[in-house]
Amino acid sequence: MGVSVGYLAVLLFSSKLLASGFSLLQGPPADQKGRNSGKAGDRERGSRRSHISSFHRQMAILVSASALFPSEVEATDSSLEGFLDGPLGTKYKVLKDGTGRYPGKKDRVKIEYTAWLRGFGNSVGKFDTTVGKDPLVVPLDKNYVIDGIEVQVKQMREGETRRIWVPTKAGYADEGVPSYVPRGADLWYELTLDEVLPVGPAKKSKRSRGVLVDE
Repeated sequence: MGVSVGYLAVLLFSSKLLASGFSLLQGPPADQKGRNSGKAGDRERGSRRSHISSFHRQMAILVSASALFPSEVEATDSSLEGFLDGPLGTKYKVLKDGTGRYPGKKDRVKIEYTAWLRGFGNSVGKFDTTVGKDPLVVPLDKNYVIDGIEVQVKQMREGETRRIWVPTKAGYADEGVPSYVPRGADLWYELTLDEVLPVGPAKKSKRSRGVLVDE
């Protein structure tokens, strides 16, 4: 727990420093340049140099501190070694074989999943999950799920669990999901197909994260 808190603290500290640093290094606005002449200008430039030096010292401390807190991103599994190629550029690895039937084009499916950015098992990058909730029931013919997940689920059998990598073009592409998925992000899923259900209405959801798209 200490490592996780420390890592988040370093991230927060770095974001503040970088924001400050860019502001300092940009220089004065164009309409103020003419006023920064003579002694006043010298004082301002000296003050800015002092602030920049202070910023560099703080960045050095930050780099040293970050070594004490191993990055959770580095500790996660973003490797796709051993994964097989799937439709639309997706990749997958079967963790558990299923013994049930395959879903039809218009069937509903009951699934459980966890979704991450930057690698499997990344607690910092986890942006959605059904763990601790009811499984999700969605139809496969209503564009309820992102393309990369739809094509993968259609190839799975009941009871099967896969790790799935979804390239941005088969995910949220350039739209992203505000506050959750950056634009152009690749996605990592661990997904289980619990059950294939008869054709029928699915319970609508307003969620726009994980495998669901906006209604």
